[in-house]
Amino acid sequence: MPTGTSATTEFVAVSISEAVPASKPTTAACPRPTATAVLCGLAPTGIVATTVHHGFSERPCPWRRAQVRGALDVRGGPLVLQPTRAIARKNVHVGLGLAAALDGTFWLTGPAEDGFAGELDRLVRAAGVPVRRGMPAGVSMPAAYAACDAVVLPSSWEGFGLPLIESALHRRPIAVGDFPVARELASFGFRWFSPADPGPLQAWLADPDPALLDDNETVARRHFGLDALVRRLDLLLSGAPMCHHSGASTEGNTTACDCLTA
Repeated sequence: MPTGTSATTEFVAVSISEAVPASKPTTAACPRPTATAVLCGLAPTGIVATTVHHGFSERPCPWRRAQVRGALDVRGGPLVLQPTRAIARKNVHVGLGLAAALDGTFWLTGPAEDGFAGELDRLVRAAGVPVRRGMPAGVSMPAAYAACDAVVLPSSWEGFGLPLIESALHRRPIAVGDFPVARELASFGFRWFSPADPGPLQAWLADPDPALLDDNETVARRHFGLDALVRRLDLLLSGAPMCHHSGASTEGNTTACDCLTA
Protein backbone atom coordinates (compact mmCIF):
# COMPACT_ATOMS: atom_id res chain seq x y z
CA MET A 1 0.00 0.00 0.00
CA PRO A 2 1.53 3.39 -0.94
CA THR A 3 2.52 5.68 1.89
CA GLY A 4 -0.37 7.76 3.18
CA THR A 5 -3.14 5.80 1.52
CA SER A 6 -6.34 5.75 3.56
CA ALA A 7 -7.05 2.42 5.19
CA THR A 8 -9.52 0.23 3.35
CA THR A 9 -10.51 -3.38 3.71
CA GLU A 10 -12.00 -5.88 1.32
CA PHE A 11 -13.87 -8.82 2.79
CA VAL A 12 -14.62 -12.17 1.28
CA ALA A 13 -17.73 -13.35 3.09
CA VAL A 14 -17.86 -17.12 3.24
CA SER A 15 -21.14 -18.91 3.89
CA ILE A 16 -20.44 -22.41 5.16
CA SER A 17 -23.35 -24.75 4.50
CA GLU A 18 -22.20 -28.24 3.57
CA ALA A 19 -19.35 -28.12 6.05
CA VAL A 20 -21.74 -27.61 8.96
CA PRO A 21 -24.50 -30.24 8.62
CA ALA A 22 -27.71 -30.05 10.65
CA SER A 23 -27.14 -26.41 11.49
CA LYS A 24 -27.92 -23.07 10.03
CA PRO A 25 -25.39 -21.96 7.38
CA THR A 26 -22.67 -19.83 8.90
CA THR A 27 -21.26 -16.67 7.38
CA ALA A 28 -17.75 -15.41 8.06
CA ALA A 29 -16.09 -12.30 6.69
CA CYS A 30 -12.34 -12.52 6.21
CA PRO A 31 -10.04 -9.75 4.90
CA ARG A 32 -8.70 -10.73 1.47
CA PRO A 33 -7.33 -8.63 -1.41
CA THR A 34 -9.13 -10.76 -3.98
CA ALA A 35 -12.32 -10.90 -5.99
CA THR A 36 -14.29 -13.16 -8.30
CA ALA A 37 -11.42 -15.35 -9.44
CA VAL A 38 -10.72 -16.53 -5.93
CA LEU A 39 -14.40 -17.07 -5.21
CA CYS A 40 -14.73 -19.33 -8.24
CA GLY A 41 -12.01 -21.52 -6.77
CA LEU A 42 -14.08 -22.04 -3.61
CA ALA A 43 -17.11 -23.40 -5.44
CA PRO A 44 -15.95 -27.05 -5.66
CA THR A 45 -15.46 -27.12 -1.89
CA GLY A 46 -19.11 -26.44 -1.13
CA ILE A 47 -18.26 -23.05 0.35
CA VAL A 48 -20.42 -20.21 -0.94
CA ALA A 49 -18.46 -16.97 -0.94
CA THR A 50 -19.46 -13.39 -1.66
CA THR A 51 -17.02 -10.55 -2.34
CA VAL A 52 -17.62 -7.35 -0.40
CA HIS A 53 -15.39 -4.72 -1.98
CA HIS A 54 -13.46 -2.01 -0.20
CA GLY A 55 -15.23 0.98 1.24
CA PHE A 56 -13.42 4.26 0.60
CA SER A 57 -13.58 7.46 2.61
CA GLU A 58 -11.31 9.82 0.71
CA ARG A 59 -10.87 13.45 1.69
CA PRO A 60 -9.59 15.46 -1.30
CA CYS A 61 -7.47 18.53 -0.53
CA PRO A 62 -7.16 20.46 -3.81
CA TRP A 63 -5.76 23.47 -1.96
CA ARG A 64 -2.49 21.55 -1.51
CA ARG A 65 -1.82 21.33 -5.25
CA ALA A 66 0.52 24.31 -5.66
CA GLN A 67 2.37 23.59 -2.42
CA VAL A 68 3.15 19.97 -3.30
CA ARG A 69 4.11 20.77 -6.89
CA GLY A 70 6.49 23.37 -5.50
CA ALA A 71 8.00 20.85 -3.10
CA LEU A 72 8.53 18.48 -6.03
CA ASP A 73 9.94 21.26 -8.23
CA VAL A 74 7.54 20.50 -11.07
CA ARG A 75 8.29 23.13 -13.67
CA GLY A 76 6.25 22.24 -16.73
CA GLY A 77 4.17 19.60 -18.43
CA PRO A 78 1.79 17.23 -16.68
CA LEU A 79 2.73 15.49 -13.45
CA VAL A 80 2.07 11.75 -13.87
CA LEU A 81 1.58 9.98 -10.55
CA GLN A 82 2.21 6.27 -10.08
CA PRO A 83 1.15 5.66 -6.44
CA THR A 84 2.77 2.25 -6.05
CA ARG A 85 5.88 0.49 -4.88
CA ALA A 86 8.57 -0.38 -7.40
CA ILE A 87 8.46 -4.13 -8.01
CA ALA A 88 8.42 -6.07 -11.24
CA ARG A 89 4.65 -6.47 -11.60
CA LYS A 90 4.04 -2.74 -11.14
CA ASN A 91 5.59 -2.11 -14.58
CA VAL A 92 7.29 1.16 -13.68
CA HIS A 93 8.82 1.25 -17.16
CA VAL A 94 5.31 1.63 -18.61
CA GLY A 95 4.55 4.54 -16.30
CA LEU A 96 7.82 6.19 -17.29
CA GLY A 97 6.98 5.66 -20.93
CA LEU A 98 3.59 7.30 -20.50
CA ALA A 99 5.15 10.32 -18.78
CA ALA A 100 7.64 10.62 -21.63
CA ALA A 101 4.89 10.46 -24.24
CA LEU A 102 3.03 13.23 -22.40
CA ASP A 103 6.23 15.30 -22.07
CA GLY A 104 5.67 15.32 -18.34
CA THR A 105 7.24 14.55 -14.98
CA PHE A 106 6.96 11.06 -13.50
CA TRP A 107 6.32 10.63 -9.77
CA LEU A 108 6.68 7.24 -8.09
CA THR A 109 5.58 7.40 -4.46
CA GLY A 110 6.64 4.00 -3.13
CA PRO A 111 10.03 2.39 -2.49
CA ALA A 112 11.79 -0.30 -4.49
CA GLU A 113 11.25 -3.75 -2.97
CA ASP A 114 11.86 -7.43 -3.75
CA GLY A 115 15.32 -6.75 -5.14
CA PHE A 116 14.08 -4.22 -7.70
CA ALA A 117 16.24 -1.27 -6.60
CA GLY A 118 18.97 -1.81 -9.18
CA GLU A 119 16.49 -2.17 -12.03
CA LEU A 120 14.61 0.93 -10.88
CA ASP A 121 17.83 2.96 -10.86
CA ARG A 122 18.55 1.76 -14.41
CA LEU A 123 15.04 2.69 -15.58
CA VAL A 124 15.25 6.15 -14.06
CA ARG A 125 18.65 6.84 -15.65
CA ALA A 126 17.31 5.81 -19.05
CA ALA A 127 13.93 7.52 -18.73
CA GLY A 128 14.68 10.83 -20.40
CA VAL A 129 12.03 12.59 -18.26
CA PRO A 130 12.16 14.27 -14.86
CA VAL A 131 11.51 11.68 -12.14
CA ARG A 132 10.44 12.25 -8.57
CA ARG A 133 10.61 9.42 -6.04
CA GLY A 134 9.04 9.09 -2.62
CA MET A 135 6.80 11.38 -0.63
CA PRO A 136 8.08 14.75 0.59
CA ALA A 137 7.75 15.34 4.32
CA GLY A 138 4.20 16.21 5.29
CA VAL A 139 2.67 15.14 1.97
CA SER A 140 -0.24 12.69 2.20
CA MET A 141 -1.71 10.62 -0.62
CA PRO A 142 -4.69 12.99 -0.95
CA ALA A 143 -2.19 15.82 -1.39
CA ALA A 144 -0.33 13.76 -4.00
CA TYR A 145 -3.53 13.28 -5.97
CA ALA A 146 -4.20 17.01 -5.72
CA ALA A 147 -0.76 17.78 -7.14
CA CYS A 148 -0.85 15.43 -10.11
CA ASP A 149 -2.48 15.86 -13.50
CA ALA A 150 -2.90 12.18 -14.30
CA VAL A 151 -2.52 8.83 -12.55
CA VAL A 152 -1.06 5.65 -14.00
CA LEU A 153 -1.51 2.09 -12.71
CA PRO A 154 0.20 -0.06 -15.35
CA SER A 155 0.43 -3.23 -13.28
CA SER A 156 0.21 -6.71 -14.76
CA TRP A 157 -1.50 -7.92 -11.57
CA GLU A 158 -3.10 -6.37 -8.48
CA GLY A 159 -5.06 -7.82 -5.61
CA PHE A 160 -7.43 -4.87 -5.99
CA GLY A 161 -5.73 -1.68 -7.14
CA LEU A 162 -6.68 1.12 -4.74
CA PRO A 163 -5.73 3.93 -7.19
CA LEU A 164 -8.55 2.78 -9.50
CA ILE A 165 -11.05 4.13 -6.99
CA GLU A 166 -8.92 6.78 -5.30
CA SER A 167 -8.22 8.56 -8.60
CA ALA A 168 -11.96 8.78 -9.28
CA LEU A 169 -12.73 10.21 -5.85
CA HIS A 170 -9.90 12.75 -6.28
CA ARG A 171 -11.14 13.58 -9.80
CA ARG A 172 -8.02 12.65 -11.72
CA PRO A 173 -7.87 10.72 -15.03
CA ILE A 174 -6.11 7.38 -14.82
CA ALA A 175 -4.35 5.13 -17.33
CA VAL A 176 -4.82 1.49 -16.34
CA GLY A 177 -2.99 -1.68 -17.28
CA ASP A 178 -4.84 -4.78 -18.39
CA PHE A 179 -4.97 -6.86 -15.21
CA PRO A 180 -7.88 -9.07 -14.13
CA VAL A 181 -9.32 -7.02 -11.27
CA ALA A 182 -9.23 -3.88 -13.43
CA ARG A 183 -11.32 -5.64 -16.06
CA GLU A 184 -13.79 -6.67 -13.35
CA LEU A 185 -14.07 -3.19 -11.86
CA ALA A 186 -14.38 -1.56 -15.28
CA SER A 187 -17.75 -3.29 -15.63
CA PHE A 188 -19.15 -0.89 -13.04
CA GLY A 189 -18.86 1.87 -15.64
CA PHE A 190 -15.49 3.53 -15.06
CA ARG A 191 -13.91 5.36 -17.99
CA TRP A 192 -10.15 4.85 -18.05
CA PHE A 193 -7.28 5.45 -20.45
CA SER A 194 -4.71 2.91 -21.59
CA PRO A 195 -1.00 3.48 -20.89
CA ALA A 196 -0.29 1.61 -24.12
CA ASP A 197 -2.01 4.37 -26.12
CA PRO A 198 -1.04 7.80 -24.76
CA GLY A 199 -2.83 9.77 -27.49
CA PRO A 200 -6.34 9.89 -25.95
CA LEU A 201 -5.00 10.91 -22.54
CA GLN A 202 -2.78 13.54 -24.12
CA ALA A 203 -5.79 14.95 -25.99
CA TRP A 204 -7.88 14.92 -22.81
CA LEU A 205 -5.22 16.81 -20.86
CA ALA A 206 -5.05 19.41 -23.61
CA ASP A 207 -8.83 19.88 -23.47
CA PRO A 208 -10.21 18.30 -20.27
CA ASP A 209 -13.76 16.99 -20.32
CA PRO A 210 -15.18 17.27 -16.79
CA ALA A 211 -17.90 14.76 -17.70
CA LEU A 212 -15.35 11.94 -17.53
CA LEU A 213 -14.34 12.96 -14.01
CA ASP A 214 -17.98 13.39 -13.00
CA ASP A 215 -18.88 9.92 -14.27
CA ASN A 216 -15.96 8.19 -12.56
CA GLU A 217 -16.58 9.97 -9.26
CA THR A 218 -20.26 9.04 -9.36
CA VAL A 219 -19.48 5.37 -10.00
CA ALA A 220 -16.88 5.31 -7.23
CA ARG A 221 -19.15 6.90 -4.65
CA ARG A 222 -22.13 4.74 -5.59
CA HIS A 223 -20.34 1.39 -5.52
CA PHE A 224 -17.27 1.91 -3.34
CA GLY A 225 -18.18 4.52 -0.74
CA LEU A 226 -18.71 3.68 2.91
CA ASP A 227 -22.48 3.71 2.41
CA ALA A 228 -22.11 1.02 -0.24
CA LEU A 229 -19.97 -1.06 2.12
CA VAL A 230 -22.54 -0.77 4.92
CA ARG A 231 -25.34 -1.68 2.53
CA ARG A 232 -23.54 -4.78 1.25
CA LEU A 233 -22.67 -6.00 4.72
CA ASP A 234 -26.25 -5.45 5.85
CA LEU A 235 -27.61 -7.43 2.92
CA LEU A 236 -25.07 -10.18 3.48
CA LEU A 237 -25.85 -10.55 7.17
CA SER A 238 -29.60 -10.45 6.51
CA GLY A 239 -29.27 -13.44 4.20
CA ALA A 240 -30.83 -11.64 1.21
CA PRO A 241 -29.49 -12.79 -2.18
CA MET A 242 -27.36 -10.09 -3.79
CA CYS A 243 -26.86 -9.40 -7.45
CA HIS A 244 -23.36 -7.87 -7.11
CA HIS A 245 -23.84 -5.70 -10.18
CA SER A 246 -23.44 -8.33 -12.87
CA GLY A 247 -26.81 -10.04 -12.61
CA ALA A 248 -29.69 -10.95 -10.35
CA SER A 249 -29.72 -13.98 -8.12
CA THR A 250 -32.15 -16.71 -9.03
CA GLU A 251 -32.46 -17.90 -5.45
CA GLY A 252 -35.63 -17.01 -3.57
CA ASN A 253 -38.43 -14.79 -4.72
CA THR A 254 -36.62 -11.49 -4.41
CA THR A 255 -33.16 -10.15 -5.03
CA ALA A 256 -31.63 -7.38 -2.98
CA CYS A 257 -29.70 -5.29 -5.47
CA ASP A 258 -26.58 -3.94 -3.78
CA CYS A 259 -25.36 -1.90 -6.70
CA LEU A 260 -28.18 0.64 -7.20
CA THR A 261 -28.46 -0.06 -10.90
CA ALA A 262 -31.73 -0.47 -12.73
